[in-house]
Amino acid sequence: FKRARDTERIRALALMGETVRLAKLLEQHGIPAVFLKGPLLALQLYGDVSLREAGDIDILVHEHRLDDVHRLLTRNGFHVQPRRHDSFFSSKSARKSHVKRVHHIGYSGSLTGSGKKTRVECHYRLFNNPALFPFPADCLEAHTGGSRWVEYGGTGFRLLPETDDILYLLAHGAVHQWYHLKWLLDISR
Repeated sequence: FKRARDTERIRALALMGETVRLAKLLEQHGIPAVFLKGPLLALQLYGDVSLREAGDIDILVHEHRLDDVHRLLTRNGFHVQPRRHDSFFSSKSARKSHVKRVHHIGYSGSLTGSGKKTRVECHYRLFNNPALFPFPADCLEAHTGGSRWVEYGGTGFRLLPETDDILYLLAHGAVHQWYHLKWLLDISR
């Protein structure tokens, strides 16, 4: 059990390290992003990024900044994953079709060059159905906007406002039919 716990702690800290590097990269290029779920949720709920398993990094950006994020990630060793998301960048009609059906673009890569791949989901809305949860554009405005901030290792992260975050987590769990029951524990905290 201890070995598994230590392995999970190392994995969680590595994912948080990638999250910090991604936040700094986005900020250096003037791309506002809200961080969703993942290791930052563990930090908020449990005070320790390793006390809640997370498998990827989820960010929310304005749709008009997707090309900027794409260039930034691909220049830094990431590639679109799954490949079907490549259609987003192939033509205006393909992009329009993608936007109607899907709420994010997935990437796989590493900012450390370690060979271990990290999945980044770049959301331009929170759910496939845009009516389920309207895009919280004010969260991406200046520091004084509708977002919350949390700090880790000297890096600031923009988060959804607390009420929006709880509603998002509830809707996310429902959409995925509470596939991970641990999500209920997160809500109770």
